[in-house]
Amino acid sequence: MAAAPNRSRLAALAAVATLSLIAAGWSLLGRRGGDAPKAEERGRTEPLAVAPDRAPAGAPATADGGAGLPRLEGTVLAIGCRQGECRWARVARLERLTAGAQGELRRLVARRGSSLHRDDPPSAWSADLPVEWEEGEASDYAFCSTARPAYAFPGETGEGLIIHYLDFHDLAGYQLASAGLYMRVCHGIGFVDGDEATLRRLGYRPGTRSGQIEGAVPEELTRF
Repeated sequence: MAAAPNRSRLAALAAVATLSLIAAGWSLLGRRGGDAPKAEERGRTEPLAVAPDRAPAGAPATADGGAGLPRLEGTVLAIGCRQGECRWARVARLERLTAGAQGELRRLVARRGSSLHRDDPPSAWSADLPVEWEEGEASDYAFCSTARPAYAFPGETGEGLIIHYLDFHDLAGYQLASAGLYMRVCHGIGFVDGDEATLRRLGYRPGTRSGQIEGAVPEELTRF
Protein backbone atom coordinates (compact mmCIF):
# COMPACT_ATOMS: atom_id res chain seq x y z
CA MET A 1 0.00 0.00 0.00
CA ALA A 2 2.94 2.41 0.57
CA ALA A 3 4.18 2.17 -3.03
CA ALA A 4 1.36 4.27 -4.51
CA PRO A 5 2.23 7.47 -2.64
CA ASN A 6 5.88 7.05 -3.68
CA ARG A 7 4.85 6.70 -7.32
CA SER A 8 2.69 9.81 -7.03
CA ARG A 9 5.53 11.77 -5.46
CA LEU A 10 7.94 10.66 -8.21
CA ALA A 11 5.46 11.59 -10.93
CA ALA A 12 5.03 15.06 -9.42
CA LEU A 13 8.78 15.60 -9.22
CA ALA A 14 9.18 14.48 -12.83
CA ALA A 15 6.51 16.95 -13.98
CA VAL A 16 8.21 19.82 -12.15
CA ALA A 17 11.55 18.91 -13.72
CA THR A 18 10.02 18.76 -17.20
CA LEU A 19 8.41 22.19 -16.84
CA SER A 20 11.73 23.62 -15.64
CA LEU A 21 13.55 22.21 -18.68
CA ILE A 22 10.90 23.61 -21.05
CA ALA A 23 11.13 27.07 -19.47
CA ALA A 24 14.93 27.01 -19.68
CA GLY A 25 14.75 25.97 -23.32
CA TRP A 26 12.43 28.83 -24.25
CA SER A 27 14.68 31.25 -22.44
CA LEU A 28 17.73 30.00 -24.33
CA LEU A 29 15.90 30.15 -27.67
CA GLY A 30 14.83 33.70 -26.92
CA ARG A 31 18.44 34.82 -26.38
CA ARG A 32 19.74 33.09 -29.52
CA GLY A 33 16.87 34.36 -31.62
CA GLY A 34 18.08 37.96 -31.24
CA ASP A 35 15.30 39.48 -29.17
CA ALA A 36 15.68 43.29 -29.03
CA PRO A 37 17.62 44.34 -25.96
CA LYS A 38 16.05 46.58 -23.40
CA ALA A 39 16.14 50.29 -24.16
CA GLU A 40 18.81 51.00 -21.58
CA GLU A 41 21.07 48.34 -23.16
CA ARG A 42 20.95 49.73 -26.72
CA GLY A 43 23.92 51.71 -28.00
CA ARG A 44 22.84 55.26 -28.97
CA THR A 45 23.69 56.58 -32.44
CA GLU A 46 24.05 60.35 -32.56
CA PRO A 47 23.93 62.29 -35.86
CA LEU A 48 27.28 63.63 -37.05
CA ALA A 49 27.60 67.28 -36.24
CA VAL A 50 29.22 69.34 -38.98
CA ALA A 51 30.35 72.82 -38.04
CA PRO A 52 28.69 75.39 -40.33
CA ASP A 53 32.01 77.05 -41.10
CA ARG A 54 33.90 73.86 -41.86
CA ALA A 55 35.12 73.63 -45.44
CA PRO A 56 35.14 70.39 -47.43
CA ALA A 57 38.46 68.64 -47.86
CA GLY A 58 39.18 70.12 -51.28
CA ALA A 59 38.24 73.68 -50.43
CA PRO A 60 40.97 76.16 -49.53
CA ALA A 61 40.85 77.88 -46.19
CA THR A 62 40.44 81.62 -45.94
CA ALA A 63 43.48 83.81 -45.43
CA ASP A 64 43.19 83.69 -41.64
CA GLY A 65 43.23 79.89 -41.63
CA GLY A 66 39.48 79.44 -41.15
CA ALA A 67 36.87 78.33 -43.61
CA GLY A 68 34.26 81.02 -42.94
CA LEU A 69 32.83 83.31 -45.57
CA PRO A 70 34.71 86.60 -46.02
CA ARG A 71 32.68 89.59 -44.86
CA LEU A 72 32.05 91.39 -48.13
CA GLU A 73 28.49 92.70 -47.71
CA GLY A 74 28.35 96.42 -48.44
CA THR A 75 31.87 96.60 -49.83
CA VAL A 76 32.75 97.64 -53.38
CA LEU A 77 35.08 95.29 -55.23
CA ALA A 78 37.27 96.36 -58.13
CA ILE A 79 36.65 94.13 -61.14
CA GLY A 80 39.25 95.73 -63.36
CA CYS A 81 40.14 98.70 -65.56
CA ARG A 82 40.68 98.80 -69.30
CA GLN A 83 41.02 101.64 -71.81
CA GLY A 84 39.94 104.30 -69.35
CA GLU A 85 36.96 102.41 -67.96
CA CYS A 86 36.86 100.72 -64.54
CA ARG A 87 34.29 98.15 -63.46
CA TRP A 88 33.01 97.78 -59.89
CA ALA A 89 30.75 95.46 -57.90
CA ARG A 90 28.85 96.60 -54.81
CA VAL A 91 28.28 93.42 -52.81
CA ALA A 92 24.79 92.68 -51.51
CA ARG A 93 25.59 89.24 -50.08
CA LEU A 94 27.86 86.22 -50.32
CA GLU A 95 26.34 82.77 -49.98
CA ARG A 96 27.36 79.12 -49.80
CA LEU A 97 25.47 76.96 -52.27
CA THR A 98 26.95 73.46 -52.24
CA ALA A 99 29.99 71.70 -50.83
CA GLY A 100 31.65 68.46 -51.85
CA ALA A 101 34.90 66.57 -51.58
CA GLN A 102 36.58 68.76 -54.21
CA GLY A 103 35.51 72.21 -53.06
CA GLU A 104 32.71 74.64 -52.28
CA LEU A 105 30.44 76.59 -54.61
CA ARG A 106 29.71 80.18 -53.54
CA ARG A 107 27.50 82.88 -55.03
CA LEU A 108 28.30 86.59 -55.00
CA VAL A 109 25.25 88.81 -55.45
CA ALA A 110 26.24 92.35 -56.39
CA ARG A 111 25.24 95.47 -58.28
CA ARG A 112 27.72 96.34 -60.99
CA GLY A 113 28.81 99.73 -62.16
CA SER A 114 31.45 101.51 -64.22
CA SER A 115 33.46 104.72 -64.11
CA LEU A 116 35.34 106.57 -66.86
CA HIS A 117 38.81 108.05 -66.37
CA ARG A 118 40.84 110.21 -68.72
CA ASP A 119 43.97 109.92 -66.64
CA ASP A 120 45.41 106.93 -64.84
CA PRO A 121 42.66 104.70 -63.39
CA PRO A 122 42.23 104.66 -59.59
CA SER A 123 44.17 102.05 -57.66
CA ALA A 124 41.23 101.38 -55.32
CA TRP A 125 37.60 102.22 -54.72
CA SER A 126 36.60 105.53 -53.14
CA ALA A 127 33.19 107.05 -52.53
CA ASP A 128 33.87 110.11 -54.71
CA LEU A 129 34.35 108.11 -57.91
CA PRO A 130 31.76 108.96 -60.61
CA VAL A 131 30.24 105.47 -60.90
CA GLU A 132 27.20 104.74 -63.04
CA TRP A 133 25.46 101.81 -61.39
CA GLU A 134 23.40 99.29 -63.32
CA GLU A 135 19.82 98.55 -62.34
CA GLY A 136 19.28 95.40 -60.34
CA GLU A 137 21.75 92.83 -59.09
CA ALA A 138 23.60 90.03 -60.81
CA SER A 139 25.12 86.78 -59.52
CA ASP A 140 28.69 85.60 -59.94
CA TYR A 141 29.86 82.17 -58.82
CA ALA A 142 33.16 80.88 -57.45
CA PHE A 143 34.14 77.26 -57.02
CA CYS A 144 36.58 77.52 -54.12
CA SER A 145 38.85 74.56 -54.69
CA THR A 146 42.55 73.82 -54.74
CA ALA A 147 41.85 70.97 -57.17
CA ARG A 148 40.09 73.06 -59.82
CA PRO A 149 39.48 76.72 -58.95
CA ALA A 150 36.98 78.51 -61.18
CA TYR A 151 35.01 81.74 -61.41
CA ALA A 152 31.83 82.40 -63.43
CA PHE A 153 29.89 85.54 -64.34
CA PRO A 154 26.95 86.39 -66.62
CA GLY A 155 27.70 86.79 -70.31
CA GLU A 156 26.79 90.00 -72.10
CA THR A 157 23.94 88.33 -73.97
CA GLY A 158 22.42 87.06 -70.73
CA GLU A 159 22.39 83.50 -72.01
CA GLY A 160 24.25 81.45 -69.43
CA LEU A 161 27.51 82.07 -67.64
CA ILE A 162 31.08 82.50 -68.76
CA ILE A 163 33.34 80.23 -66.69
CA HIS A 164 37.03 80.87 -66.24
CA TYR A 165 38.96 77.85 -65.00
CA LEU A 166 42.02 79.23 -63.24
CA ASP A 167 45.57 77.96 -63.01
CA PHE A 168 46.86 80.68 -60.70
CA HIS A 169 50.44 79.86 -61.58
CA ASP A 170 49.85 80.49 -65.30
CA LEU A 171 47.06 83.02 -65.84
CA ALA A 172 46.12 84.56 -69.17
CA GLY A 173 45.29 88.25 -69.38
CA TYR A 174 41.56 87.67 -69.81
CA GLN A 175 41.51 85.67 -66.54
CA LEU A 176 43.02 88.32 -64.27
CA ALA A 177 39.74 89.99 -63.27
CA SER A 178 38.18 86.61 -62.44
CA ALA A 179 41.27 85.60 -60.48
CA GLY A 180 41.05 88.78 -58.38
CA LEU A 181 37.35 88.29 -57.61
CA TYR A 182 37.92 84.62 -56.83
CA MET A 183 40.49 85.52 -54.19
CA ARG A 184 38.13 88.01 -52.56
CA VAL A 185 35.20 85.58 -52.57
CA CYS A 186 37.16 82.49 -51.46
CA HIS A 187 39.86 84.03 -49.25
CA GLY A 188 38.94 87.62 -48.53
CA ILE A 189 42.27 88.90 -49.84
CA GLY A 190 43.53 90.94 -52.75
CA PHE A 191 45.40 89.15 -55.48
CA VAL A 192 48.79 89.90 -56.96
CA ASP A 193 49.60 87.87 -60.05
CA GLY A 194 52.84 85.97 -59.58
CA ASP A 195 52.73 85.81 -55.76
CA GLU A 196 53.91 82.19 -55.66
CA ALA A 197 54.50 82.13 -51.92
CA THR A 198 50.89 83.09 -51.12
CA LEU A 199 49.50 80.67 -53.69
CA ARG A 200 51.42 77.73 -52.28
CA ARG A 201 50.53 78.69 -48.71
CA LEU A 202 46.85 78.63 -49.67
CA GLY A 203 47.28 75.20 -51.27
CA TYR A 204 47.33 75.98 -55.01
CA ARG A 205 49.66 74.05 -57.26
CA PRO A 206 50.52 74.47 -60.95
CA GLY A 207 48.72 72.48 -63.59
CA THR A 208 45.04 72.86 -62.65
CA ARG A 209 42.50 73.23 -65.45
CA SER A 210 42.70 76.51 -67.35
CA GLY A 211 40.41 77.95 -70.01
CA GLN A 212 37.00 79.46 -70.74
CA ILE A 213 33.58 78.10 -71.61
CA GLU A 214 30.42 80.06 -72.40
CA GLY A 215 26.70 79.45 -72.01
CA ALA A 216 27.25 77.48 -68.82
CA VAL A 217 25.22 76.90 -65.65
CA PRO A 218 26.59 77.16 -62.07
CA GLU A 219 26.63 73.37 -61.59
CA GLU A 220 29.24 73.01 -64.29
CA LEU A 221 31.84 74.56 -62.01
CA THR A 222 31.58 71.54 -59.71
CA ARG A 223 31.67 68.81 -62.38
CA PHE A 224 34.94 66.94 -62.75
